[in-house]
Amino acid sequence: MVPVRNGARPEAPEGGHSSQSGTAPALGSGTAYQTFANNLKNEFQTDASAYSFLAHTYDAAYAGIFGLTFATRTGQAYDGFDVAAGLSQLSSGVAVNAGPTGFTTGVSELRGKAGKIDLQGTSGPLDFDSTTGEAPGAIEVWKVNAAANGFDTVTVVTP
Repeated sequence: MVPVRNGARPEAPEGGHSSQSGTAPALGSGTAYQTFANNLKNEFQTDASAYSFLAHTYDAAYAGIFGLTFATRTGQAYDGFDVAAGLSQLSSGVAVNAGPTGFTTGVSELRGKAGKIDLQGTSGPLDFDSTTGEAPGAIEVWKVNAAANGFDTVTVVTP
């Protein structure tokens, strides 16, 4: 592998670049992702599609906030185990979008009688596995394009 220095992209190896491929988290899709991407572009002049895991990190922040909301619902002292218990309450109940539009509903539901929500991610569905706690996401398989100056999506694999 040739290191990139001073922003200069090294020449692609003759004939070898077209066979190079890899994986990355797939970009989000749907209204929630478009709203996130538009807000990011308008507020920070940043293209959400230019960064891996950006929407996933956004979702993780909201999952943490909602886990903490659940943990503090009684007004008693809490610890990390209570926050973890709160994370297990994010896969069923009223559908709540990660982001500012779902925040108030999420807090009300988690502190209310139901004590659970179905968190809808900006990166895609957040269907948390009750055993592992993981929320599998779509993976993009890419290859270097023919001009060796970018990437083409080969396929997107969904869990």
